[in-house]
Amino acid sequence: MACGSGIGVPDGTDGPAGDRTAVDSTGDDARTADSISADGIVDVASADTLVSTDAPRADATGDTGSDGGFLDRSRCTAMPDVRGMTTRSATGRTGMPVPYLAYAPASYDRTRATTIVIALHGAGDVASNYFAAVWRANADALGFLVVAPDGSCPAGPGNTWCNDDGNSIIAVINDIERCYSVDVHRRIINGFSAGGIMAYSIGLQVATSFAGISISAANLGSAEAVAGRRLLPARWTIPVSHFHGLTDTNFPIATARDGWNRLEAAGHTVYRHEFDGGHTTNAGYARTMYMDLMSAMAP
Repeated sequence: MACGSGIGVPDGTDGPAGDRTAVDSTGDDARTADSISADGIVDVASADTLVSTDAPRADATGDTGSDGGFLDRSRCTAMPDVRGMTTRSATGRTGMPVPYLAYAPASYDRTRATTIVIALHGAGDVASNYFAAVWRANADALGFLVVAPDGSCPAGPGNTWCNDDGNSIIAVINDIERCYSVDVHRRIINGFSAGGIMAYSIGLQVATSFAGISISAANLGSAEAVAGRRLLPARWTIPVSHFHGLTDTNFPIATARDGWNRLEAAGHTVYRHEFDGGHTTNAGYARTMYMDLMSAMAP
């Protein structure tokens, strides 16, 4: 299959969209087990930075600065600093809307830089279910923001990720960071299975934009296969936390271990979590992965 466009700053200037190919189409709901096979192409080319340079930035201290840039919401598209769940839309590279879900817990303080989790659902699922099943309670308990886009290729009862969705994910992150006080040094990209393939691919190719990569039921080799190139070495040795079932038949545990070994050989810290079970994830695993990565900071 032909590769599509690369991932970059979503300003509408970085080339054609290319062929659209789904990561998979067999179903990968977080509520079910042993239900995905990964094939197809996701093309995510390397880039130096994740977000547009004109997006408001938060630093680890939460300092607003004399110019008020930290709290500048002039480029927010809608509903800045709203607590709770909101449904939003970013503008993709081609000018098409990219719907996504955003969540700010009750503890969110717009004057403080806040960690954000980018949560990528599995094939056949939707962002709202993945967020509710895996991330909402954790965000409330631990006080971080969540952004959850939907894959754009239909798959069973939901969606999966297409070869040009990497750019849409970038657009979503840009959009939310114009509306909330996000700590740009503490972004964590997470994914389950098909979403985990995307998280590995994006997280390693634009590694300096993330504090950590959080994976359930995917593997590095599959991410490289769908990216169409090797993902190591990365631009920095980003830490990885990964949960994987010993009886996962879609991504056998040996393939996950191979990826962990390669990451460690390249200098990455890898938090290995093996469990008795198959192709599945849950809120408890997500909490552990967050705790593994919560102290990490992007360069």
